[in-house]
Amino acid sequence: MINRLFDLGVETFIESSLDNDDELRKPLVFIHIGKTAGSSFREELADRFQPCENVFVDFSKVELPVTPEKYAAIMESNLADLNDNRMRRCRMVSGHFSYSQISRQPDLARGRLITFLRNPISRLTSSYEYHGSAAHPDRDSFKAQYPTFRHYIQDPQNINEMYRQLTPANFSDGADAAEWIKQNYYWIGLQENYVASVKLLFAMNGMRFSPQHSIRKSESSHTGFSAEDIRLAEELNRFDLQIFNSFNERYASMWAEIYHWTDFDRIFSQYLSK
Repeated sequence: MINRLFDLGVETFIESSLDNDDELRKPLVFIHIGKTAGSSFREELADRFQPCENVFVDFSKVELPVTPEKYAAIMESNLADLNDNRMRRCRMVSGHFSYSQISRQPDLARGRLITFLRNPISRLTSSYEYHGSAAHPDRDSFKAQYPTFRHYIQDPQNINEMYRQLTPANFSDGADAAEWIKQNYYWIGLQENYVASVKLLFAMNGMRFSPQHSIRKSESSHTGFSAEDIRLAEELNRFDLQIFNSFNERYASMWAEIYHWTDFDRIFSQYLSK
């Protein structure tokens, strides 16, 4: 799991990933957290891990507004259908589902868990702007429910979303949750270094690769949001910040090494020479 990267270093970690035939035979299961460059990343995966399936709620086929309860029920039904009928033929599955939802589906639960993280406050501001824009099919009900960013961040549904989506949500703080993620997830990427993150995952799977897609790209600016609201968002999302900071701090000293070993054929030439 990804904790071995921080224990072994980049070179040994990638080589051990290439050696693990049992793990490489398992499908990738991408838990897509909103506004973390996941749409672009999903296309990178779909180009190279086929057959695959993206599990989603089709807003064009359901009555609006879509409440969180309705969304969860549809998603769980779609996941059960995939698990029972197609999962054993998939090499990759993606979607805005949660760890708790896939853990109830045996074939999905055996997959290699992967996800992207992003600074939680940047993610929240980006999410608020996207859902309130014409690009989102349920924009009108969203704007009615959340006329201001403060309304949005105070809703329990929008507090510590990364923590609740990625874990069983039974930890005393985000630091403990981060350690659990390190032990249970095959790979974790950071949007703040999207290219190196993606190159690492593909190297773990025997591919020399740089990202090709850029879909619904958003910046990390907090312009237009009050300092008071940003501070409140930080207070409310303490668990998410602890999770993000735990990975950000561990990766900080490793990005240059990740680039070194994933550029050209370095890691693969080294691997073959041993």
